[in-house]
Amino acid sequence: MTTDIDKQHPLKVLVVDDSHIDQKLLKIAFLKAEIPVEMTFCSSGKEALELLFPEDKKITPQPMVCFLDLSMPAVTGFDVLKEIKSNKQTQHISVFIFSSSDRDEDIRRSYKNGANGYLVKPLQQKELFNLVQNLSSLWTGPYRFSDAPKNL
Repeated sequence: MTTDIDKQHPLKVLVVDDSHIDQKLLKIAFLKAEIPVEMTFCSSGKEALELLFPEDKKITPQPMVCFLDLSMPAVTGFDVLKEIKSNKQTQHISVFIFSSSDRDEDIRRSYKNGANGYLVKPLQQKELFNLVQNLSSLWTGPYRFSDAPKNL
C-alpha cells in the first residue's frame, strides 16, 4: 500500500517547546517509529509565530502537524494555538498540545481554541514512542491528510 508520506514526501512537523530534552525525545520517537519526517524546532512561542507568519508576508511551506507546549515565557502555547487556528493560511495544521499539564482547565481551553488533540507528556521514552507510533496512523492510515493543501 502506498501512503502520502514517504521518503520523497516526509511529514512536516513543527515542535514548539522550550525544553530541548522534550524536543530531542520527540525526534528520537519519530526516528524509532520509522516515520519519514522533516522536523522544525522552535524554542519559544515567539519564534514559532515568526516562522509561521514572517514579517515580509512571504508564503512559506507550512507543517502538517504541530506539537505545542503550553507553558512558555512571553508568548504561550495558547497564544500560538489561537494564531494558528484563526489564520486561513495555517488553520489546516493539526495541532497537538504536548504539555506536562493535565489540568482540566488547560485541556478544555486547548480544545476550545481549536487543538486537534491534547497529550500529557509521558515520563518514559517508551511511552512517547508508543504515542508517536499510534498517532502515525492518522497520517499513514485511511484517514490521512488527503485534502491537505498542496503547498505543504
